[in-house]
Amino acid sequence: MKNNPEQSRWGSVALVSYVPAPLGATLDRLRHVTPIDSSPQAHVTLLPPRPLLAPVEVASTAIQEVLKRFQPFQVQFSSIHRFPNTNVIYLDIAEGRSALHALHDSLNSGVLAHTEVFDYLPHLSLSFPLPEDLSEEVHQKAEAAWNEITAPRGFQLEETVLLWKSPGSEPGRWQRLWTRQLGINAVAASAAHSTVTHQT
Repeated sequence: MKNNPEQSRWGSVALVSYVPAPLGATLDRLRHVTPIDSSPQAHVTLLPPRPLLAPVEVASTAIQEVLKRFQPFQVQFSSIHRFPNTNVIYLDIAEGRSALHALHDSLNSGVLAHTEVFDYLPHLSLSFPLPEDLSEEVHQKAEAAWNEITAPRGFQLEETVLLWKSPGSEPGRWQRLWTRQLGINAVAASAAHSTVTHQT
């Protein structure tokens, strides 16, 4: 889908799930092994960023309707990998892949429909795109650090966060609009219109 001014005049949205403690803190430390310009909280992207086709309130309602149909599920991380086109280092997901695909596919419809830049692959990014001459070294360092972790490598995915980037805002500047739990039609916690810097 072409991102033209008409399609993006309401800004962009993304939906993520932050990895809770104690695993989240462990993954945040692991991310410091890689060269990264900022340190957004470790998260799994459920709906990659996309230009809005309608006001954010309409998109928000559509997302919440989908979330009601899904129950919390287990996510288990497996091993370190590297995307061939970008050299982004990431953690692959074993358990929970099918549920993540089902959730993404249900969200990626109607006013939220968008042709993804890359095919949706459930994962947790550990770095930004890397130059070729650094990627292998960073990959090995991240793999060694991951293999040293003895704590449980999974979490119960139940909380989701809607991120919004308003039209004309700085790149990477997102606002958390709300937090919702899967299967529950109620606010779990609210961070309404609190500005954060976030990369999905």
